[in-house]
Amino acid sequence: MKLDVYDPTIFIALHSPFEVPAENTPFFDIGVTDEIEASYNMLETVASDELRKLRIAQRKCYFIDESSDNLPVYSFNACKMMCRAKTALRLCGCKPYFYPFLNGTTCTALGHLCLNVNHWPIVASCDCSKTCVEIVYTQNSLKKINWAVDGGVPFASKSSFRYEIIAPRMRLKRDVLFSYEDLIVSFGGVAALFLGLNFWGLSDFAFYLFASFVKYLIFKFKK
Repeated sequence: MKLDVYDPTIFIALHSPFEVPAENTPFFDIGVTDEIEASYNMLETVASDELRKLRIAQRKCYFIDESSDNLPVYSFNACKMMCRAKTALRLCGCKPYFYPFLNGTTCTALGHLCLNVNHWPIVASCDCSKTCVEIVYTQNSLKKINWAVDGGVPFASKSSFRYEIIAPRMRLKRDVLFSYEDLIVSFGGVAALFLGLNFWGLSDFAFYLFASFVKYLIFKFKK
């Protein structure tokens, strides 16, 4: 895909459609007359429908349509930003200006000094789980050319960005390998193997006990 821009400088970040860009997202700038060619590898992780039946504590991941910490949709980076903003409010009573989604006072110069003294955001202890479905892009190659003559005079005020997503050869999948149904079936198989029991045999035995109990009650009342 090719992107032509007629502005002096732009910043580009390639990230998953299920995530928001954060400070750890790789950014790069495209200046006037820059031509950039890049290729990226993609690793996709999908999740089965059986995974939704487990509790979040069991699967240790969130689906993007699940809410957490007052977030309408879940995102790992959004969860970290929410945690860091709350830590800033707790330490210094204000939050940095780049956290507008949380109510609170925006830090002034003294507020940022307070955050620096308290070693924010290193002190923020954020327990954020990954998303069950995610796409990770890693840069494979990058080539940058600046089409300008000596002295920095550009040929034209146009920048180009060409990128290619290399088709993945594998895909990861989160799935339930051993469910509660499998556990019940395993217990039944063990009982049948070592004790000679099966479901129908246990049903007949339970019916026999119930019928015997009813006959005992009828005999006792008649007597």
